[in-house]
Amino acid sequence: MILEAYNGRPPFADAVWVACVKPENAIIRMQERNQLTVEHAQKRLASQWTNEQRIAYADEVIWTDGPIETTRTYIRAAWDRLFATTTSSSSSSS
Repeated sequence: MILEAYNGRPPFADAVWVACVKPENAIIRMQERNQLTVEHAQKRLASQWTNEQRIAYADEVIWTDGPIETTRTYIRAAWDRLFATTTSSSSSSS
């Protein structure tokens, strides 16, 4: 939502992480979570940026279609990459 509010990368962000889900899974989740009809869920999804639009601004993309443990693994790996980058940046600027 921050990407949409700023119409792109916000000026205060050092990194942008985007969580994505396939549209068909997003619709199923909205139906289950919000008790929406397929039509209402499709309409809500259509009013948002697409995965492709968000990914264009992303430094990290986390796909959340699979089991929660898989998502956690992706997040840990992304966190480790971010930490490695910030650690190497601080040591090289010393």
